[in-house]
Amino acid sequence: DWSFDSGNEAFNTLAGNESLVLTYVIEAEDSNGATATTEIQITINGLNDSPDIQVVDVVGTVEEGSSLTDSGSITFTDVDLTDNPTATEAISSVTAIAQDGETVLTLTSTQQAAIEAAFSIENVDTNTNDGTVNWSYNISEANLDFLGAGEVVTAVFTIMVTDDEGATDTQDVTITLTGTNDTPDIQVDAETG
Repeated sequence: DWSFDSGNEAFNTLAGNESLVLTYVIEAEDSNGATATTEIQITINGLNDSPDIQVVDVVGTVEEGSSLTDSGSITFTDVDLTDNPTATEAISSVTAIAQDGETVLTLTSTQQAAIEAAFSIENVDTNTNDGTVNWSYNISEANLDFLGAGEVVTAVFTIMVTDDEGATDTQDVTITLTGTNDTPDIQVDAETG
């Protein structure tokens, strides 16, 4: 009798539609030294494993008049050796709150677009089945001038890592933008009268 018993961990490196054939030779020998052999073949069929994201730095802070950029990263692993996951990003939500911490502010389409466009990601060239995705947030002072002192915008972006067979994992990056007080600006219509 023969048996084969192995845990999944030994074959996790096989991706979906991949297989591994193990061939074992059984030899029987009688008391006079004569032998006979036969082969037993075991076929291991792979299953796609989803990529797995590990958090490195997923919180950004931007303050009008001070720091207008922030950056961070995530890492990911995929036990399927032939998978080469890549990352994409999308906006999840943008919320603006007044100084009282409760009143919701309504952003214009231009303000919303500027906040969303300031976020970007980079798929590192050396990524294979394991790798790193860097994110950065870079916005101009002019695009934050509408925020008053104590007003806060929270923007949540979702990074999605997708492997060759469409399996995914996601991670949110939260950017907090804080306003400061801007002095009024006088424009002269007539200097004398």
